[in-house]
Amino acid sequence: MEKILKAVDEFASRMKEKGYDGAFLAGAGYPGKLKECLLDYIEQAALGKEKGIKDGISLSTYLRWRGSDQDHIQARMLLRLVGEKFGVEKMSLAFGNTQGKIRELDLDLYGKPVPTRAEAIAAIDPQKPKKKKGYRL
Repeated sequence: MEKILKAVDEFASRMKEKGYDGAFLAGAGYPGKLKECLLDYIEQAALGKEKGIKDGISLSTYLRWRGSDQDHIQARMLLRLVGEKFGVEKMSLAFGNTQGKIRELDLDLYGKPVPTRAEAIAAIDPQKPKKKKGYRL
């Protein structure tokens, strides 16, 4: 259990460095910052109330949220314990608005580093350069 707790600490600090510092949900519950969310999930798994970490842990968070009436970007990740480290195996990004999802993007991250929060946002929502409005004389 001590190895798992160390892996949670290391993973939470790695993700925070990459900009993932908002609220998370683990397994569709246990809201909070990443570390406390994972620890709550693992505690419930140890008590037999959750499926455990053998098959992976589903994490979700909003990468961009400006209110319910604005566009938003949500990330869902499949987290696995490999050896003594947690790693993100898959990441699904969803860009949506009040009408629902506009587009989705699935990233296979097996053996690859997790993109930074800014890189993930740019992958699903590439900003087009705005044209400058000129005045005609």
